[in-house]
Amino acid sequence: MNFKKILSQHLTQVLLAAGLVLGLGACQKKIDASNAKTFMTSSKAMQASLPKEKQAEFEKAIRAIAYTYIDPSYLKDNSPKKSFSSDLRKKLDGLTYEQVMKMGEEIRAKTKKDALKEIRPQVEKLLKEKAAAEQQAAILKAIEVKEAKFEYRKSELSDGYVLNHSYKIVNNSKLTLRQIISVDIKIMNPGSTKPWYERDRFFGRINFTIDESEGKEYKDGLKPGQEITITKEGVTSSRFGPDNQPAKNAILQVTLLEVEDATGKKYAVFEPEKQKQLDDFLKNYPELAK
Repeated sequence: MNFKKILSQHLTQVLLAAGLVLGLGACQKKIDASNAKTFMTSSKAMQASLPKEKQAEFEKAIRAIAYTYIDPSYLKDNSPKKSFSSDLRKKLDGLTYEQVMKMGEEIRAKTKKDALKEIRPQVEKLLKEKAAAEQQAAILKAIEVKEAKFEYRKSELSDGYVLNHSYKIVNNSKLTLRQIISVDIKIMNPGSTKPWYERDRFFGRINFTIDESEGKEYKDGLKPGQEITITKEGVTSSRFGPDNQPAKNAILQVTLLEVEDATGKKYAVFEPEKQKQLDDFLKNYPELAK
């Protein structure tokens, strides 16, 4: 047998022995739940005795146990040695590595089950809204926004600046529209991906009712083939001022988000914020996508 082969076998035996020692070390160590300080010290010692590939999972388990059972009052700087209650000591004192892992897994499983119970209705609602929005996309696409323009000037009533804007809604759909509920408004400088001005989504609900107050031709709403101009004047912002001017060739972008027809039925896009919320839910709880 050559030297390299003998050396290789010897190293393998040493590594196996080292792994066994580490494993036995972790198995032999126990959690000391006399108080918060001993709990943390003993859990760290147990973690340090583990192979590196097991340390991260152990930390997740011990954190789950700590968050579930240890009252924050035990962790205050002035009372790290405050004795745990008898019930808490009974539950945590003397835990072995295997028991820590089992308890941590049980806690995480229950936490996930409880979270799923709470989150599932939200996900179902978002999925339902998304499906409805996809069906309504063609209708909303047929309602065009044209001739969007804005004026940014010094206010006549104060030292500040104001924004005026207008746009035309052209109804190419087969619906008669009664209300423009919500729009997204941005002013974009050429070559920029960040809006110079963006209307807060909270205030994006304009609730513009189309009736005879806008003209006799709108008595029944905005009929197919009709158009109407929406104007907003005197918009103010703390960002407006002489040192913050849009580019001369900046453009006003208006996106229709939600409308209501003459029967009261609403048609809405699935907004990016809702898509992000849905994506986050499904990333953390992929089983809800089924």
